[in-house]
Amino acid sequence: MVVRLKIAPQYKEPEIYICSDKEDAKTKEILTSVENLFGSSIFAYREEEVFKIPTMEIVKIYTENKNVYVATTKGNYRIRERLYEMESRLSQNGFVRISNTDLVNVDKIERLDTGITGTIIMKLSGGIEAYVSRRYVSKIKKALGI
Repeated sequence: MVVRLKIAPQYKEPEIYICSDKEDAKTKEILTSVENLFGSSIFAYREEEVFKIPTMEIVKIYTENKNVYVATTKGNYRIRERLYEMESRLSQNGFVRISNTDLVNVDKIERLDTGITGTIIMKLSGGIEAYVSRRYVSKIKKALGI
């Protein structure tokens, strides 16, 4: 696969072209990934207002008091979907489950703090923290390529 970046003043917004001699599984996978990454968004609620949140702005999705919330650097929003539904929907977009209550955007991970206690604390964009369950450590290592 060849990847090229072209910067020119005639482009007012980014354009992505996928060129191939045939439409195969790999081409479809690339197309789906690009569409999910840039075209995907979810609707979330804060008080009486509804917000459209692009998935690339989501830092983590978590459950608290039987509700599911989306955390961004701009604040927290409630969503109506269940955590497992969001996991299946966003797993192709770089989201990984780190505990029974948390799903994080891999691109928003700044560092992992192993600490003295053995608990792994994931430091995310915007000063957001998440605690990693031991059950999910191998899955996280695979997602991060560690």
